[in-house]
Amino acid sequence: MKLLLLCLALLCASLLGCGGGTPVEPVVEAKTPPVVADPDPVDATPVDGGTAAPSEEVVDGEAAMMGLTAVGYTHHRADGNRLAAGAGNVPAATTLDIALDGVPRWVVAAPAGHGSVWMVALEDGRVATFRIVDGVSAPVPLAEARLPVGMPPVLAIEGDLRPRLANIVDGEASVLSPPVLLSDDRLAYLTAGGDLVLLSGSGSERLSIDPLPDARILVDENERLLIYNRPTTRYQHAVLGDDLEAQGAVLVETDGGLRAVLQVNFEPVAEGIAPLWVDLNGDGEREIVATLSNAAEGARIAVFTAGGLPLAIGVPIGQGFRWRHQLAVATFADDEVAEIAVVRTPHIDGIVEFYRRRDAVLDVVTQLDGFSSHQLDSRNLDMGLAGDFDGDGIVELLVPTHDFERLGAIERTSFGTRVDWEVELGGRLSTNIAAVQQSDGRMLLGAGHEGEVLRIWLP
Repeated sequence: MKLLLLCLALLCASLLGCGGGTPVEPVVEAKTPPVVADPDPVDATPVDGGTAAPSEEVVDGEAAMMGLTAVGYTHHRADGNRLAAGAGNVPAATTLDIALDGVPRWVVAAPAGHGSVWMVALEDGRVATFRIVDGVSAPVPLAEARLPVGMPPVLAIEGDLRPRLANIVDGEASVLSPPVLLSDDRLAYLTAGGDLVLLSGSGSERLSIDPLPDARILVDENERLLIYNRPTTRYQHAVLGDDLEAQGAVLVETDGGLRAVLQVNFEPVAEGIAPLWVDLNGDGEREIVATLSNAAEGARIAVFTAGGLPLAIGVPIGQGFRWRHQLAVATFADDEVAEIAVVRTPHIDGIVEFYRRRDAVLDVVTQLDGFSSHQLDSRNLDMGLAGDFDGDGIVELLVPTHDFERLGAIERTSFGTRVDWEVELGGRLSTNIAAVQQSDGRMLLGAGHEGEVLRIWLP
């Protein structure tokens, strides 16, 4: 074991540099807040006549916020873990097909009273919103509901159960990165110039962090933010929408103002737009799960401690410019040990892998081929989702088949891995996969396809 740890330390010394970053003083501004995409709904009628109490923790994309009851992100949970709450009935579900006026690119959902609200961003930036109650959908008109092309939407449900498009579209914000909503009516977003901006009722402040242009801002229970930064072109795989990858991740505290407290540096790059920020080992601290890539060996999965130190690392693919897509962390197997669900080379053979940590090593304990999780050159890294989609009490990994015409549920068994069931999408998948847990605990699943339809599986 000592030899193993020594080898890991030497490996990380060559692959990774990390340490607490020197706090950077934010610039405080007292100015008019930037323009949001939809400041007020046209229809003042609440989405649903029911009530919903604010959540007490970051769960399933929800956050406890002043005036807000729920938030919907394309990456599902605020900490980046694509793990849905509730129990579905997808294999036996009734499908609700909602016709759209264009090809959908993003979909987000959030609970609202006794029902849910679904927001779709079309390929030209227009936004369509629907409320679903008792299996019936109705459109919800929003004022100026349009986003820059390609920007993922953020759905906020107000205290009176009205939906709101929460994106910043004032020209300064990065058009590739969505904002996040925090308590006390605060909002954080990235600018095209490389700043992190925090808006509040008293004005705004900013911190220069040099983020990836399309980075996702992750949020933990203390409202700290974790963001991939230090973009570089040194690893030009260029399959995720551009040739930029992250050389680091910065941890920023928001309590009492913006303050960078940790800078983790990767060597050569972390390939993706966000890590998974989860408690993998059950110690009460969040670990950072990233895909590290280099031109000699391709991609490997690595886990770092809350302080940015190496904790465990997997084997590389063995060939440069071959990617691994980390999707979710959950207790997939019967023994309730946390595993990392990954799709290896989703653009080639598409092999689903499940990792377990064994001391300083990440082992692939089982795998299954025939599935994908990403379309070449797309910035949509949210085409996979974990959850109990069939109501049997077991968490499955839901990913598209190689033709993107069906979704397959991958289940861990005592013998390895199997395809539990598949469902038809009705067309070629064109959005992320979204899910929402309603107030009765039941889960709705949804995805859009190129036939200009949003398909929702009703419980």
